Amino acid sequence: MLLVLFLFYIKPSEGREIFNTDFYLAVIETTEQANKSNITFYNKDLIAVGTREIKLGSMGSSFDLPRIYGKNMYVIPKGIGNQKDLTVIMEYDMESGKYETYDMKQPGMNSFSVDDKSLYSVNTLNNTSIISWHDKSSANVKTISKKDVYIGRLDLYDDTLYAFAMTKEKEGIKSNLYLIDTKSFEITATLDISTSGTGQYFSIKIGDAVYFTNQNEISGMTERRSYNLSRLSIKDKTILNTRLKEEHPFQIVNYKDKLIISHYDPVQIQGKKITLYDLKTNEQQVVTLENNLSQILIKDDKVYSTDGEYLYAYSINNTAFKLINKIDIYTKRNSSTFYYVSGFFTK
Repeated sequence: MLLVLFLFYIKPSEGREIFNTDFYLAVIETTEQANKSNITFYNKDLIAVGTREIKLGSMGSSFDLPRIYGKNMYVIPKGIGNQKDLTVIMEYDMESGKYETYDMKQPGMNSFSVDDKSLYSVNTLNNTSIISWHDKSSANVKTISKKDVYIGRLDLYDDTLYAFAMTKEKEGIKSNLYLIDTKSFEITATLDISTSGTGQYFSIKIGDAVYFTNQNEISGMTERRSYNLSRLSIKDKTILNTRLKEEHPFQIVNYKDKLIISHYDPVQIQGKKITLYDLKTNEQQVVTLENNLSQILIKDDKVYSTDGEYLYAYSINNTAFKLINKIDIYTKRNSSTFYYVSGFFTK
């Protein structure tokens, strides 16, 4: 009898919330219909071991995946439907299971980044992009406004905030990268990255360079699909573009002196290929996986990815990827409220 009661208690269902500090991976399901989201926790064998409800809606998407900093996971909850009235970034403590929010004073955020003391975000209202800085200790907020500019991505490396931007001018579409000193919160440089393209959804710093992907190439006043991987030298601010073999480069992860780049169109919600890019030789190898890659993540020599309904685990052996596990992560499939998988994260 005691065993039965114990099993009933640990079962992560029937609305019962269980937080397991030893979770290996967690999946976020969210909805636009209410301020509700659900985090399901999985162990290393990808068996569900707990769940947590968060009273925030529209929490993340393929365009603004969760970020890990220290022991915390951060994500943007935008709120209900077309209102998108929430103005906060959520911080989830992966050790305690508790969460709190930081008010950026701006709705509909496009992107964000964090460090020890501050949070940074950007949103676009009435053709003006507003970069916000929030001090955690004082809750003070400062802003930088850029008129007639769309800033879609923020990344933070070594006290410099990288803001990827796009403008439309008489001569055509232009793409800029603003470098912002986080100590003074001032723009210190504006780099023309139009030859790289637009739609920079991911970047990564390796050594003295920042690599970023481009979803589109610029052709006058129009955009076409891009094949570009760009490398920015932090020292001299020069940019080198490498043409990849496949279109729509999306996420970048670093793995054993190689970049693993997913090729995915977040608008069309499709793309199953990855490029292994050798940083030493510049050689490329393209691999086709079994699922659309709305998100990829590497942990313990495995690639984890999701297509929005299932989570896939692939073992890595040099350039060979073998599917070793596949689980259904869409726990809200039969809910009367429409939920969607917005992302996943690991410790």
